[in-house]
Order: sequence, then structure tokens, then C-alpha cells
Amino acid sequence: MTAESEPPPSDAPGKIDVDISRDVEDDDDPADDSKEAGVEAEPPTAEAEREEEGEEKDGATHLLEAIGPAYARRTQFWKAILWSSIPQGIIMGLVALAFFNLYVAISKATWLTDDYHHALQTGPENSFWEDKTAGGGEGEVGEDDAGVASDEQHGDEQGDPLRPLRLGEGPWWYVALLAGGGFAVGLLKVVWSRALPRHRFPRKVPGFLVEVRELRAHDVWLPIPILLCSGLSLGFGASVGPEAALGAAGTTLGSLVFGRRWKVGPVQANREGDNGNDDNNGNDEADDDVNDDRSDSYLSKWLPDFSNERELCALDGMSAAFGALFPAQYLSGLMIHELGSGVWTEGDNGKAWTRHFMETVVRTGVASTVGYLFFTGLEDRTLLEELPLPFALYSLLPEIRAIDMFYALVLGILSGILGLVGFVLLAVFGVMGSKMHDLFDAIGGRLGLSKDVLGMILTPTLGGAILGLICKAVPLVIGDGADQLGPLINLSEDLGVGTIVAAGLCKLVAVVLSTGFGFIGGPIFPLIFAGTCLGVVSHLVVPDVPAVIAISSCMVAVPCAFIPALFSMATLASVVLVLGGAATSPVFFACLMSYGTVCGTGIIQDLLRGSKQKPGDEEMDPDEKAASRIASDAKSEEHHPLP
Repeated sequence: MTAESEPPPSDAPGKIDVDISRDVEDDDDPADDSKEAGVEAEPPTAEAEREEEGEEKDGATHLLEAIGPAYARRTQFWKAILWSSIPQGIIMGLVALAFFNLYVAISKATWLTDDYHHALQTGPENSFWEDKTAGGGEGEVGEDDAGVASDEQHGDEQGDPLRPLRLGEGPWWYVALLAGGGFAVGLLKVVWSRALPRHRFPRKVPGFLVEVRELRAHDVWLPIPILLCSGLSLGFGASVGPEAALGAAGTTLGSLVFGRRWKVGPVQANREGDNGNDDNNGNDEADDDVNDDRSDSYLSKWLPDFSNERELCALDGMSAAFGALFPAQYLSGLMIHELGSGVWTEGDNGKAWTRHFMETVVRTGVASTVGYLFFTGLEDRTLLEELPLPFALYSLLPEIRAIDMFYALVLGILSGILGLVGFVLLAVFGVMGSKMHDLFDAIGGRLGLSKDVLGMILTPTLGGAILGLICKAVPLVIGDGADQLGPLINLSEDLGVGTIVAAGLCKLVAVVLSTGFGFIGGPIFPLIFAGTCLGVVSHLVVPDVPAVIAISSCMVAVPCAFIPALFSMATLASVVLVLGGAATSPVFFACLMSYGTVCGTGIIQDLLRGSKQKPGDEEMDPDEKAASRIASDAKSEEHHPLP
């Protein structure tokens, strides 16, 4: 599209203000669409008739629209619960359990040694938090305990239980371990691509945000190697989180397995009076691949038809997968709806939603609850556990004051800046990883190797070796960060400000290095760790800032710098740290300030547009740019058809 092109008409796909009630084609009858899709069509309501006649809505009408239809009266809703939400919850609960056991087993066999584990389990009795009130005030240590604390902090290294966590105390074999882990990840990618060339491992795996917003399976078999590669990445100590692999598995399970019509073979339609319209599921037309003289079997009439609900089934699958991720299952649906609601309501997936918001909440809530129950029932934990702070910290925060909100404002801005640094590093290391991949491929081509073989193997191997050097210098960096969160908070003064500053900054480098150089995983868990480091340091440097506010605010405000999930992140901090309502108020305000500092001012948007800008784009009208982008997305969609 050139600058001289005419702007798209008002009803073109490139229109910015999208009307979700419009259909793409000329047939605007929703009843016909529901009939063709095999979904029960609801009769026009009195409110809809009054709206067509131009009557002004009253309060009752607005309330009815907010409440939505009586979805529980529809057969299709109960079929969705019984045949999609509950089965996907069971399956994804078991998948998450197997995935968790895989990388935990590898971790215990590699970097999570007895000494390292013992250091992580060093109890709060060795921490200054328990002594905060011993001398009568914050920051004071009891007279009897001062010598003990000093001996523990400055005692001889042979008896220091925290030695495996201190700067420079990581073993040199971390380098070989993480390089070997990168080699294993790359080798698995190559073996998979050779075994299944039609489903070869992509050079760039769709991330968590892409999965949430697109709600489609990019490849029918791809979640299998993604789960395996992510398990190896986490197990060998790469700084990635588990959310990307679980999201890919849930989306694919929902859209491919459940987002279709289920049936048992057709039978002869020789019953008297059978005209094919007796299906109480709305399936009043036979499939195109069935002869006109045949109809569905009796059993098929009780099986679901989700062929028009692929996205909703994908939502069920992703919610079920994330039910095992957080300490409370409602965080799964909250985060997914918060991240994807904007694009879903605008119909970027090719059509607007045909279900009321609350109906999707119920469906996804059931799926996440079932997944949560299965995982916790078998494992007695979630991937990110609760980390109750020592009681002394809560006792120092009797109420939220105006000055505490000011602290949250400053901490939110600082978190936004740190998150922006992480985002820039993510782009830089992504380019570096891509260049190294191309370089290794060029070398492989000269050696007669197939394309991507050497790049896929050596890029994560090199990244792992560099990551091993970082972990040798700062042992707290190894892993996704979930295991180190508790010791980071409880033992912060024993570890020292220098160690925690180094851990936070190196964690940012580690996560962008891991994702940019071919390890598989998401950024959320490592970013939470980096934010916690910022919060702990803020309190240690400025003791007037309450520890509860500093730690909880920065923990989630750093990810919120470029992840638009403010409600979810604030609730996550409240659940993980067991804060309660009042103590969560500064957390939410810090998330607002972090997001506003980076995304509200347009910094992230300018960086993203600058990285994607092509010659002539600066001359294009905004509507033309939007139309061009959507047309490009539609063309890309043609290359990834669903089966």
C-alpha cells in the first residue's frame, strides 16, 4: 500500500473504531449464523425489540444487559461445561503435573544440590526480620542477639549456611551445566524437526501474550516439543518461566481437540417424519461430507458441536493450564481476560464473540478450578506458592497512610524504569541471538549441514555458557526465581544490599539472554524475582519505606511496566504475600504508576513501531496503517490453517 492509496471505507477491516455488532459479509442475521454453526439461537428479547423501535432504555433494561442471558437454560452451555471445561481441566491438571515433575527432577539432579537447598531453607530465625521488634523499633536488633547476628553474618565461611547464595560462590560447573542444557534443548529441536518436517520447530515460538490474544493453535503437534524444551530449560537452570509452555498446550488442546464437532458415525435416515430438525443442540443441518439421505446417530445428538466455539474452547484450555500456575485459581481467568479482552471484543480473530462475558467467565472458571484441584490434590502446591512474610513485618504496618501511597508512587516509577530496561534488553538480546543463529547456520551451510541445524543447537549452547558464568558470579540467578523468592525476602540483610542489587540486575540479563538465545519459557517469574530485589533494596536503603509496601509493590510493578495486567498482578501480590485488602492498595497504585510511566507515555509503543517501521510507513495515514496490518495478519492466517 502506498501513500497515494485511498483510505479504507468506513466498514473496512482497517477501521479503528471497530463495531463488534457488524458482520463481515452481507448476511447480518445472527439466527442464520447460529443455525449454520449448530448452536442454539436465542429468540429476540423484548429489550432488543424496544431498541429496534428506537425506545430509550430504562434502568431495568441496562441491568438486564449487564447481567446477560440465562445461559444455564441453554443445552449448549451445559455441554460446554461437561465436554470442554471439565475434561480440559482434568487433562491440563495432569499435563501441568507431569511438566512440573519433569523440570523439578532435572533441577534436583543438577543445580539444586543439598548445599544450595539447605541455604534456601535457612529459616527466618537467621533473619533480621524476626529481630525488628526485639529492641523496640524497626531496624533495631536486640542486645542479646546482636552478637549472634554479627557472628552469623561475618563468621567463618566454613560455617556460613548462606555461602552457596553469596556473590562469586557459584561452582564453575554451572558453565558446563547450562551449556549442556542449551545443547540438549537445541538437539531436541533438531531431532523433532527431522522426525516431523511438516511440524518442524519454529525459530520463534509464540509467546504467552500471543497465545492469549490469538486463541488459536499454531501447530497441532508443537506443544509437545515446547513442553519438553521448556522443561529442559527450567530444569537446567535457565531464567525462564513455565507460563509459555502451559499456555501453548492449553490453547492447542482447546482449539484442536475440543473446538470441533463430535459425532458417532451417521446412520440411515429412514425414520418416519425425520427431517433432520429434531436436534435439541441446534444441529439442524447435516455436515457437508455426509450424504443427504443420512443423519447423525442418536448418540451424536448428545455430543457437543463446538465448531463455532474454537476460541472459547481455547480459553477453557488456557484457563485450565494456568489453574496450576498461581496460588489461587481465579488468578488464571482474571489474567487471561485482562490480557485478551480488548482484542476479543473487537473481533480480531475474524468474528466477534457470540457469548456474554459472564458466560465465558463461568466456563473458564470451571476449567481453572478443575485444573487447580487436580494439580494441588496430587502435588499439594502450585508452581508459584504463597510466601507469607514474617509476622514482624505485618505488625509494623498497622494502617495505610497517605505517605505510603506516595512511596508506592515513587516505587511504581522506579519499577517502570527497571521494567523498561528489561524490555530494551529483551529486544537487544533477541537481535543478538538471531544474528548468532544466522552465523552458525552460515557455518553449517559451508560444512554441508541442513539449514537451522547448527544454529538451533549452538545458539542455546552459547547462551547457556554465558548464563552459566552469570550464575557462577551470582548464584541467586539460577532457575526461574520461584525457589529463591522466600530466602530473598527473609534473609536479605544477611545477604547484603550488594548481593541483592547484583541478583536483580543479573536476573534481567539472564531472562533476556535465555529467551533470546533459544531457551523456551516466559518472562513473568524472572521479572517477579527482579521486582522483589528492587523492593527489598528500597527498604534496606530507605528504612522509612515499610518493607511490606516496598516488597509487594515492586514485586509485581516491574512486570506491569509492559504487561497490561494491572488487576491480575496486584491480586497476585496480595495472594502470594497474604496481604489483605488495605495493604494491597499501594500495590495497585504502584502497578498503575509503572504502566503509566512506560506504556502510558508511549515509550514502549514508539520502540515497537520503530522496530517494525518500513520505508514509506511514515507517509501513511493511521487508517491505512491499520488496514495494511490487518491485511497482513489475514494473509499470515492463511499459512496456518487449522485442521
